[in-house]
Amino acid sequence: AGVLGGWKPGLLFLHRDVHQMRLLERFLRECPLERNSATLPVRALQTSKTQHIADVPQSWMSRVTRNEQMLHIVRELNPRSVITAPLLVRDRPIGTITFVRSDPELLYSPRDVDLAEQLAQRVAIAIDNAELLGSIRAADRQKGEFLAMLAHELRNPLGAIAYAAAL
Repeated sequence: AGVLGGWKPGLLFLHRDVHQMRLLERFLRECPLERNSATLPVRALQTSKTQHIADVPQSWMSRVTRNEQMLHIVRELNPRSVITAPLLVRDRPIGTITFVRSDPELLYSPRDVDLAEQLAQRVAIAIDNAELLGSIRAADRQKGEFLAMLAHELRNPLGAIAYAAAL
């Protein structure tokens, strides 16, 4: 069936089920992350530590939602096991990556947590490298503009001197 995904600035989300994907998109649109929320991504950002709930209790779902409608959507998404790993660049969190399973027979283990942390580390390095490459390209462009201006300015006086010497 493949994996379906959505994107909005600062957020990428994927799900393999069309119906669940629409629910997830609606939940993320109507219930954005807030700095003081009890959600795992917020805690991972605040602590720079991976958050793991091996078996999600029903009480947790009501703590991370703001109203009955959102609680209904979360219950329909049925998160059973969750891992959120921070993306750390030079010990500074720049985001998180979250994995959710809804099958109670396939709960995330400590080994899965290790794998999620390794993936988060590699994603953070890739993001940092892309940002550094963008900075290098911008600096190179500025250098090129400066050298072009300098060459133009040096040619003008030299041209006048050469013309005067030829006379």
